[in-house]
Amino acid sequence: MRSWPTLFAILFLVSGLPSVHAQNSSGGLKAEITGVAIPASRRPLVAFKVSDAKGKSLDLDDLDPNSVKFTIATVKVGKSGESDYQNYILTKVAGREYVYKGETRKPALAESLQPDFDQGGALTRARPGVLTYAFKTALPANFDQRATHVVAGEMSVGNRRYVANPVYQFVPTGGKVQISRSVIETATCNNCHDPLKAHGGARVETAYCALCHTSQLTDPETGENLDFKYFIHKVHRGKDLPSVKEGKPYFTVGVTQRVFDFSTIVSPQSVVTETIRKEYRNCAGCHASPQTTTWKTLPSTVGCLSCHDDVDLKSGKKHPSG
Repeated sequence: MRSWPTLFAILFLVSGLPSVHAQNSSGGLKAEITGVAIPASRRPLVAFKVSDAKGKSLDLDDLDPNSVKFTIATVKVGKSGESDYQNYILTKVAGREYVYKGETRKPALAESLQPDFDQGGALTRARPGVLTYAFKTALPANFDQRATHVVAGEMSVGNRRYVANPVYQFVPTGGKVQISRSVIETATCNNCHDPLKAHGGARVETAYCALCHTSQLTDPETGENLDFKYFIHKVHRGKDLPSVKEGKPYFTVGVTQRVFDFSTIVSPQSVVTETIRKEYRNCAGCHASPQTTTWKTLPSTVGCLSCHDDVDLKSGKKHPSG
């Protein structure tokens, strides 16, 4: 790991590292992470720029109070080449009673560890338009410094009227990022969700959403898996889920104990496209980017079971031969 003088040189002088320039559709806020370094304390240090739609630098006081939040994850690669995010920031969330259609129900889990944003870090002004954020959370002593890491965050101005979610990929030891997870593009989602926004409107980029909606994320109230690739598929299948057709509603419970029932959701386009010769899944309706191909080159069990949620792979129940 690097010394502090070298860290600041990396954060403020080096350019050209992989970055996503984020801006919401309203155009009122631009944010870009320009560098991330891991000092000896293992607490990530993030440098980022903020400006308005015309490129005018914004200062710390221009941002909404307490709106700046960051998280960090690493990319884990499986034996068959599939990849997944593993978030370093985990918070214990207790399961609580909730009310569904007038009935009070007990939580499925006493508690779950959920990916979260860093809390209690130091946000400072380096110079006009350039800010730094030092994480309070330290990475594990044995974290893989050669693995691809991703830092992403959220910030807003105008009482959340304008929101940005900058995303930055890097390798702690330096060098070029070799592995980049393919996540469905925000622009594709915005063909229907215009603009895409969640959690009060602060999350507008799919690459940011996927850093918390990892395989680590479970709803303690219902026990439902909230992994991005599982959750998003299942939500869009909604009314057509085999489990829903069999009478089991599909819903999750939010942080305010609000129930989100997806059992009546109908995708605006057919999940299945029929031709004269065959029937095939209309995956390309959402997976539209030619640069994002892992959905067909590395299909996952999680992706299959999200829609075919009545299949038991262990016993082979309801799985056709072949």
